[in-house]
Amino acid sequence: MSQPRRSTLTAPAGPTPFKIFPIAQQLSLEEVVLPSNTGPSNAASNPANNAAASIRAATSSLFRVGQSTSSVSTPNPASSPTPPTTASSAPAALSSGAQHTVKSSVEAVQLCGNNVFIGTSEGYVLHYALELEEADSDREDKGDGKRDKDDHQDKQDEESVSLTKCRPVSPAENTTGSGHSPPRHADGQQDQPAFIPSPFNCRLHQKRFLGMGRKAVDDILAVPTESKLVALCDSSLTFYDMDTLQPVSSIQRISGVMSFCGDRLLHSPMRFCVGKRRVLSVMLMGDTVTSEKEIPMPDGALILQRVGSIVCAADTGSYKIINLNTAETIPLFSYDRAAFRPTLTCIGETGEFLVVTAGNQAQSALGVFVSSSGDPVKGTLQWPMVPKSIAYHFPYIAALLRNNTIHIHNIFSQDLVQIIKLPSNAEPRYLVEASFELDVPAGNESRNPGTVRLVVACREMLLGLKMSSLDFQVNELLEAKKVERAVTLAEDIVQAQQMDNDGGAGRLKLQKLYQRAGFLYLQETLFEEALRVFKKGQLDPRALLCLFPAYSSPADFTSITDQDLLLLIQGVGSIHKIVDTHFNTEYPNADSDTLESFRVALIANAKDVLVKYLEFARDGPIGMGRKEEIDATLLRIHADDDLKSLYTLLDSNHHIRLEDGEAILSEAKRYHALSLLYQKQGLISQCLDMWMKLASGEVADPDFGGTPQIVGYLSTVQDDDIIWKYAKALLKLDAPQGIRIFTTATDEARFKTDDVISYLQQHHPDSVSAYYEHLIYQKGVEDEERHTSLAMIYTDRVLDLSTEMKVAAQDSEFKALDARRTFQSFISSLADKTGDKLANARNKLMRFLNHSDKISLMPVKSKLEAVPTLYAEHAILLGKLGEHEAALRILVTDMRDFMGAEIYCSSTIPTSLTVKRSSPIPLLVNTPNTSPTRDQDNKRLSRVSMLSTTGPESDVARRTLLFQLFTMYVKDEKKDELADEILRLLGVYGGDFDAVQVLKWIPDHWSLNMLVPFISASSRRSIHVRREVTAMKALARGENLKVNNEYVDIHLETPAMRISPASPSSNCAKCRLPINDSPPVFLV
Repeated sequence: MSQPRRSTLTAPAGPTPFKIFPIAQQLSLEEVVLPSNTGPSNAASNPANNAAASIRAATSSLFRVGQSTSSVSTPNPASSPTPPTTASSAPAALSSGAQHTVKSSVEAVQLCGNNVFIGTSEGYVLHYALELEEADSDREDKGDGKRDKDDHQDKQDEESVSLTKCRPVSPAENTTGSGHSPPRHADGQQDQPAFIPSPFNCRLHQKRFLGMGRKAVDDILAVPTESKLVALCDSSLTFYDMDTLQPVSSIQRISGVMSFCGDRLLHSPMRFCVGKRRVLSVMLMGDTVTSEKEIPMPDGALILQRVGSIVCAADTGSYKIINLNTAETIPLFSYDRAAFRPTLTCIGETGEFLVVTAGNQAQSALGVFVSSSGDPVKGTLQWPMVPKSIAYHFPYIAALLRNNTIHIHNIFSQDLVQIIKLPSNAEPRYLVEASFELDVPAGNESRNPGTVRLVVACREMLLGLKMSSLDFQVNELLEAKKVERAVTLAEDIVQAQQMDNDGGAGRLKLQKLYQRAGFLYLQETLFEEALRVFKKGQLDPRALLCLFPAYSSPADFTSITDQDLLLLIQGVGSIHKIVDTHFNTEYPNADSDTLESFRVALIANAKDVLVKYLEFARDGPIGMGRKEEIDATLLRIHADDDLKSLYTLLDSNHHIRLEDGEAILSEAKRYHALSLLYQKQGLISQCLDMWMKLASGEVADPDFGGTPQIVGYLSTVQDDDIIWKYAKALLKLDAPQGIRIFTTATDEARFKTDDVISYLQQHHPDSVSAYYEHLIYQKGVEDEERHTSLAMIYTDRVLDLSTEMKVAAQDSEFKALDARRTFQSFISSLADKTGDKLANARNKLMRFLNHSDKISLMPVKSKLEAVPTLYAEHAILLGKLGEHEAALRILVTDMRDFMGAEIYCSSTIPTSLTVKRSSPIPLLVNTPNTSPTRDQDNKRLSRVSMLSTTGPESDVARRTLLFQLFTMYVKDEKKDELADEILRLLGVYGGDFDAVQVLKWIPDHWSLNMLVPFISASSRRSIHVRREVTAMKALARGENLKVNNEYVDIHLETPAMRISPASPSSNCAKCRLPINDSPPVFLV
């Protein structure tokens, strides 16, 4: 259940749902002649002792439940003195004492269409017929003769006919008890005037004395389905014919009745309940009255209300729910009968009830909605005092308070929507709900029709609460710009009345309301609220487009056939007019710059609402048959300034016609978006043509992804002719990207390698190397021809770029470096930093020579001999050919690449001494471009040495190469300058050198202190190796001893078993030797 919500105590400003008018003011009430014990002066001065007080004491000596309920069967009488008027008959006068006359009062009322039934305090029932007043012109035509005839008839039979024209209350009467004007509420709203002119004349049709000894008629109920009238008088129910008021002879009087009620669900025969002192009788009334069942009620029933099989009752101290089918009683809550009188009413035909309970010390009151199962529903209503009576007229609750005001609450929102102030001389007593509503047509004074369901029973007159039709209320709220209230009211009405089951008319009406509300919100620049109700109203998107001239056409307006919608569009104009009007009204004195900035922001918000609604419409039923126009409009809007939404739309399953999209995007110069439109619709050639224009610069669009986008798309195309066509064009425009067409295709089998190479060699020879690189590096092709061809391409490129001066300059620059690094890392850094073409070509060649072992080396070597100063390339080739000493000599003598030489020795294993490796170790290892320290060099070279292939043969080869390098250092003419390199080599690879041999080659003039680190390390290494070998031998001896002992133990514990050979050719499963009898074999 939702959280209960308290209602407000002040009514909102604006239109109100109810107007009040007199139904009957001058009734044919009986005059009562009473003695005056205290004299006229005392009677006038002391209201407690006057004749009216005596009547009240006589007619209401016992408390009756009918005096507090709002239902048609439970009136809530109250009494106050009224001036006496002329009556048609009077009761017998008292026999002695001073006498005076007063009128009897209204005790019970029932409205049934144009019939009003009144029960008086003197035991009479009056039947009045309501007739519409004639128009002014009709009355004038009848002339004075007619009036004279009517007056003569009145004098002849004053009791049979009483014509009464209801008059408006004068300003003097329309005041509070103090004679002041009606008060204003906190929000400034003035209480509603008391009366409006009545369109009815009331005519006394029948009058009947019930014959109960002048007892007051406590309650009456009209049953039109059975044409009967039920009256409760002197605790007895009697039954009469509605037209003649004659008793129904076939139905006996029911005695001992405290209260009764009819079923709100009309049936024939009619079902009703009778509350007695100890029991609740369930009865059925047709031509006769039959009792269906009796349910015990120990505390009786002061008030009863029935809807179907559910009854809500109030006994002497609590409210309860009774299920007539199961006879189950559900207690609700108790009340203090001494503090207030119980009051309740039905809420329509849903089985809900509203019960009233007093607040703190009965100073305020709450109305609680309960369901048929006794659970609280909706929220609560709040009144400043305990109501005298309450009544229901969908969708409102009316409560008559003791301050002569009627509070009107909405049952859905629990808000107070109206306060009606009644004149003090009206003496309102209780509210009555009609058994059938009275239709009130629109007249000269009132332009709106309505219905009367609620009647205010006063002491000597009846007032009707005319509720305007729900449609009129909604329209009135809209005209007053109370849009939210109008929408909420309409939604509540639809929800409660389930108008969607009336063939669609109710739903269509609500949609039109939503549409009108949306345009009103637009006029107030409340764009989000307008969007919300437009969605509910399923607005034709063309109607909203008409407000945006930039995105609509005259055909959008002329194609709308709904005339009401056309009037709404014409009423608001364009969105620019709406914004300008708003600023002129709200900010008349603002400066132009501020207004312009606000104007731009508001129009942007309005455009956002248009986009949101079009997106909503395209996915809903209102978009059926209009998706092309909607998507074209969205495309035009997004093409202006929202590229993200534009591409999202084009990527979706849109319905944009090609001709519309081409026109819109071309006009907006969104060429990339146009290409995506072609792509989405499967127009491959048109898409690629546009991209080629963008790539060539013929047209411009910053969102274009360049030639990689073309390549990526071509990789998904299945048509080989299209691929070759645009591959050729792209190769001319961007050769590297053009090559990717053949290297990134999803199905490369359709491109034969020889065909691609042949085409590239003929038309784009500069691109052949890129294709070879893809084959070798990406696809892992190991064909010698491909490798050799790529190497030859690299060699040719190096030779084309090489000159003696350029090569010498690179060598000189490398030798001048202070930092230790390899020549290849130097060339790589030079290519990256300066973009030198020769350095880049040499870098590619050296890397490939190091990487590949599938190259036919002799052709490459023969070509390189043309430039003998390309030392690094020659060194790599010599190393590949196994000429290690020559390679080292070039590195040391010609290039002075000491670090490269050391890496060469530590990582190159002669192929004649080792097995072939699947991944050859590079001959020249690149180093970082940064300058390492000497300690970092030593550590790195030590790791390279450890990564070398281990094993006796590789160790011998590495030691041989390192010793050759050492001898080249000491034999060098500038060996003293290489002292640091020699010592570093001995320090890093000391374990690979024989200390004795090294000392033989050390120049005599070198200081012994220089060799102390090498000699100390060699000594420590020798001692470590000797100790390690000793320990390993000892461990092996211990392990052998342990195994021998275990073998002996097993042999001693297990008896030997001789194994005879199964056949002469039996062999041992372990050693595969033949088993025979000589010598014998035992299993132990």
